[in-house]
Amino acid sequence: MLALFLVTYLVLMNAMTVKSFEMKKLEGRAVELRRQAARLEAELARRESIANVAERVSALGMVPVERVDYVTIGGAVVAYR
Repeated sequence: MLALFLVTYLVLMNAMTVKSFEMKKLEGRAVELRRQAARLEAELARRESIANVAERVSALGMVPVERVDYVTIGGAVVAYR
């Protein structure tokens, strides 16, 4: 009876130890993912900034539209410059 108790105890302790290592590993991964998410959010904010968008628009050769006229043809609306 004591041997069965000891074997059960060892099995349970082993399972708890394995789960503890898995939990530590997952906690580390969660910290890593939170850091990565923060870096990506900062990068997104930088890329979406007005200054960056204006620079990209200029690099693509886009110019502001001065006047837009709308034409309705058969229920469809079309814009042209």
